[in-house]
Amino acid sequence: MTAWLAGDGLAPVRYTFGDEQVDAGPDAVVVRLPAPALTAMTLLDLPATGPALLGVPGDAPVADAVVVLLHYGRPDDLALLDLLHAAGHRGAIAALAVADEAGAVAERAVREFGDDPAVRRVCHAVVPVAPATAVAAARLGDDEHHWLQEWVATTPEPGGPEEPAWIAGGPVGVDVAAGPEVAAALLDRLGPLGARRALRLVRSGEGGTRAELAGALVRHSGLGELQELIGSRFLSRADALRARSVLSGLDALMQATPPPGDHRLYYQVERVRAGAHELRELALLGVLRSGELPVPDEQRCRAERLLGADGDDPRTRLGLSVDATVEQVGVAAAAEADRWRQVAAHPVFPAPVRDAAQALVWTCERLTVEAGAGETGSR
Repeated sequence: MTAWLAGDGLAPVRYTFGDEQVDAGPDAVVVRLPAPALTAMTLLDLPATGPALLGVPGDAPVADAVVVLLHYGRPDDLALLDLLHAAGHRGAIAALAVADEAGAVAERAVREFGDDPAVRRVCHAVVPVAPATAVAAARLGDDEHHWLQEWVATTPEPGGPEEPAWIAGGPVGVDVAAGPEVAAALLDRLGPLGARRALRLVRSGEGGTRAELAGALVRHSGLGELQELIGSRFLSRADALRARSVLSGLDALMQATPPPGDHRLYYQVERVRAGAHELRELALLGVLRSGELPVPDEQRCRAERLLGADGDDPRTRLGLSVDATVEQVGVAAAAEADRWRQVAAHPVFPAPVRDAAQALVWTCERLTVEAGAGETGSR
């Protein structure tokens, strides 16, 4: 599977699995890394400043899935989302850069972005990330860790919100026992935000060793949650996402070079698309999040969760705990099926809503079968 990272790079970079190597071409860079995650997917880091790389309606997709980096309060990011929407991209994961903000601030920003219609219609999930903290984890060396421990041990914790002068940019010689050169080197390597987070973690006791501090920095950076989202939203649906890309590519090819004679190829493509329920789920989830279907918020939230907006596991889709039994899954799926069956049969709802409800009924039936198969396989 190919996942596209729409970020701040200047040239396309392709990350693939292999022995560590960098091949720089005239138009792109290929980076091979022995990272286990790259055995399941290829990452494309494409510059957000290149609209041509986003594709336009009728073009073949450049990737099976998209991770887009957003920044709080940056208007250009909303323009990027408009371009993605116009190019037909749905179901992206938004990585919201929140610098080194406190948890409550980050959560508020995620809620605000998650409720924004411009974000919802393109992104099915928003997760906060602290890039500087992640960079600090990658760059942290034994010397930096030792120096931070030494500084914390010899410097009392401030009673107020003020931070060390060597981070704030003041006269570092006043409060750095090891000297301004060491502080300057650490800041250059970790950056102010990363150094601030590392210092807090060492003070709190989460950085007893360099490995422990690096692990704590990764946890606080949000990268773990982002990786889990990529796994649950993309890798678990890799087959469906690849199939969607193939069908979109066929559509683009037929529009660019219409096949001669009758329209049997068009019909065959549509038959495949209509017969693949996972593709219908992806399409319906995009329609619901865009606000195109006139359904109440409570029904919309239930439908989005049922379609996998919060995760692809049957128990997550049905709002059950992870230890729910197969019998409980069956009961919940039957209740959901009855709920949507009533909507599908009610003449007061418009035809698109009734069609969507019928698709949700089929989803419930499939979840019951999958839960039963999983239980049988685990015995």
